[in-house]
Amino acid sequence: MNKLFDHLDAGTTLAKSQLGQRLELGGANLERFLEVCGALEITRFERDDLVQLHWRGRELAQTSSADRRMAVHELVRELRKHATAEGN
Repeated sequence: MNKLFDHLDAGTTLAKSQLGQRLELGGANLERFLEVCGALEITRFERDDLVQLHWRGRELAQTSSADRRMAVHELVRELRKHATAEGN
């Protein structure tokens, strides 16, 4: 999540393939990660498979380092819970 926030700040948009390289994710793992992030309003797709931070992602990216650490831990728990619930 920290990598995601570092590479996608409030004004940055990256192609899905570029973001996948920077996050070191590809294929189904990247698709699933972005699907769950989209469902939780952290990322959103623009035209031509471009990814940017959604409102919730922008808020988290702007938090201070100490607050972000706690927010990211909580967010990872939420992502796992959401991904597991959808997978069943």
